[in-house]
Amino acid sequence: MKHNHKLIVAIAFLGFVGVANAGNNPFEPAFDQACAERNVSTAASCEAWIADTQQSPRGKSEDAQLMIGSAYIALADNFDAGPQDKAAFWAQAREVFAGVVKQNPKSRDGLGALSMFAKTREEKITLLRQSLAAEPTNVYSLQSLARALVDENSTVDEIAEAAELKGRAYENYKNPDGYRWHLASNAISAYEGVGRQADADAIRAHALKAYGYDAVIARLSRPEVMNAEELNSTLSEVCDDPVILIGGAKGCLDSLKATTNAVATASNNNAAKLVEAGSRAMFVAGQAGAGLDKADPDWQKSFADSLDKFVASGHGTPTTYHLAADLAKDRHKRLAMIEAGAAKFPDSAELAYSAGVAELEAGRRDDAVRNLTRAKNLSPDKQHPDIDEYLERANKL
Repeated sequence: MKHNHKLIVAIAFLGFVGVANAGNNPFEPAFDQACAERNVSTAASCEAWIADTQQSPRGKSEDAQLMIGSAYIALADNFDAGPQDKAAFWAQAREVFAGVVKQNPKSRDGLGALSMFAKTREEKITLLRQSLAAEPTNVYSLQSLARALVDENSTVDEIAEAAELKGRAYENYKNPDGYRWHLASNAISAYEGVGRQADADAIRAHALKAYGYDAVIARLSRPEVMNAEELNSTLSEVCDDPVILIGGAKGCLDSLKATTNAVATASNNNAAKLVEAGSRAMFVAGQAGAGLDKADPDWQKSFADSLDKFVASGHGTPTTYHLAADLAKDRHKRLAMIEAGAAKFPDSAELAYSAGVAELEAGRRDDAVRNLTRAKNLSPDKQHPDIDEYLERANKL
C-alpha cells in the first residue's frame, strides 16, 4: 500500500484520505494530470477529463466514478471556484459517491468518500464503520474512523476504541517507510493516553526492532564514513518527532554530537557533508522540543554551540545560518549571523528577507531596503505583498 499523494492534493482539507484505491485505480494517472498536478492542472483540463471519462467504455465503473467524484472535489477546492460553483461541484461529488454506494453497498472507498458529506457526527461514524467493515485491515479506513471518534463530544469508550484502531493501523501497515513511524507514534500516544502502557510498550519495542534502531544509531556514531545521501536521510529520520517519541531523543542527540565532533578533523568534502546533514537534522529535531527536553534540558545551547562550529568551518548552509540566528540569545549576534548568511548566499531569498526584517527592526533603513529588495527580486510574485509591507515600513524610517 502507498500514500495516495495525488488524491490528497485534491482533497487536502477533507477528513477521509485514500478515497481511490491507494494508487491502484487505473483512472488515477489521467486524473492526476488533469485535476491534481500543481502548476499543470486547470479547471478546464479537469472538466474535460470528467466529460471524456464519463463517455469512455468503463466510465460507469466504480473506479471511474470514484475518480470523477474526486475530480468534482478538485474543481471545488483547487481552482478558485466561486461560492455558487463550489457548492455545485460539492453537490455533484456527493451525488457521484452516493451512486457508487448504491451500486455497491460494500464499497470501502465509496462509503469513506460519502462520509465527508455526513450532516451529523453519528452519520459520519456510521459510514466510516461500514467502510472499515468492507475491508477491516485497510489502514486509511482505520485511521479515518479513529479520527472521527475523537473530538470534544467523545465518550471514554470512543477514545479507547480510537486507540485500538490506531494500533491496528500500525500493525496492518507493512511498508518499512517513514509513514510506519508516524503510525507507530500515533498508536503509542493513543494507548498511553488511555492508560494502556503495555500495548504502547509492545508497539514501541516492535517498531524499534523492525527499524533496526540500535544498529542505525551505532552507524551514526561514525558519520564521517557514511555517504552524504545516507547520512542526510538517516540522521534527519532519527531526529524526527515520531522517532524521538518512539525511541527517545538520546540517539538523535548523541548522533548530532558525533557529527559535530567529526567536522573538526574532516576533509573539506567530508566537512561539508557533515555540516549539511547536521544542520538539517537540527532543524528537524527542533520540532520535537518537548522530547528533546526530556533527554537534555540544555539541548538548545548544545545546538547553538554546534552551529557556531559549523559556521566557523566555512561550510555552513542557509539552514545553518538561520538556525544559528534563531538560537542566538543576544540580538546583536542574531543580526550578525543572519547578515553573514545573506552575504554568503546572495541567491537565498529567505536569508535576504530575514536579514532585511532584522535590519528594519534595528532601525537600519538602507540595509533593510537593500536586502528586502533583493528578497523581492528572488521571490515568486505571491510573496511580494508581504515583502512590500516591510519595504513600505523601511521607507518611512
